Amino acid sequence: MRDFSFLFRLACGGWYGLSLPVAGMMAIIYLRELRRLAGACMMPSFCSVPGAARRLLALRAKLIAEIEAAQREVRASPSFR
Repeated sequence: MRDFSFLFRLACGGWYGLSLPVAGMMAIIYLRELRRLAGACMMPSFCSVPGAARRLLALRAKLIAEIEAAQREVRASPSFR
């Protein structure tokens, strides 16, 4: 006679085997919709990243130039020493 654990394992294995195709289809649909949403919603923000990087680099160069000019001005003043 079979014990309870064998029947329990058999039932769990059966349910697991039946759920695999359903889970696979859900994953396919989820990824397809995610790609569609990423194309529609996220692409404008991804396309603006290089522009934002260029603006930040230009601002950085401007700030460095301003800091260096201030350093030269302070060092040239008579009260520096």
